[in-house]
Amino acid sequence: KPAGSFKYYLLIPAAALIYFVYVSLGWNLWVSISDWEAGELEASYGFGGFGNYVKMFSSPYFWPALKNTLLLFCLIPICLLLGLILTALLCCGTAFAYLDFITEE
Repeated sequence: KPAGSFKYYLLIPAAALIYFVYVSLGWNLWVSISDWEAGELEASYGFGGFGNYVKMFSSPYFWPALKNTLLLFCLIPICLLLGLILTALLCCGTAFAYLDFITEE
């Protein structure tokens, strides 16, 4: 019955999403609250509390790094939109003509 096994192939993207996103996120959260010190060769995954977060938020490098990350997060879509508008202007003269061009059948 080849048609019945096709539905199992549809589970592969969901399994990949669960593994690469959620399992990785859970692992990183566990390591972030563990007592493992950077530079140690053997990992100790005992519960270390939220001291790593206190250390991170009190670092003088954290807030500028967060500001730069958020700035890039906002600027990249703006640059992509600007590129789309410039392409529309070069292709069709106006952005509205370009949108009409890509939506017609």
